[in-house]
Amino acid sequence: MDGPGYGEEEEPLHTILGKTVYTGIDHHWKEAVFATCGQQVDIWDEQRTSPICSMTWGFDSISSVKFNPIEV
Repeated sequence: MDGPGYGEEEEPLHTILGKTVYTGIDHHWKEAVFATCGQQVDIWDEQRTSPICSMTWGFDSISSVKFNPIEV
């Protein structure tokens, strides 16, 4: 599958809409999951449109999220 040519737009394969602003995203090294962060941390399955897990910590916002490569 070739990418778009110069000046052409590429359609996204999948779009997620969240209730808050996302400030970070990371994809798991081997599994088909990714994490987003902002006012909470959400773990997503690539095939779903809602998070499979959500975590919050009081009133703080989270600016970065990262999967630990040691635990892969």
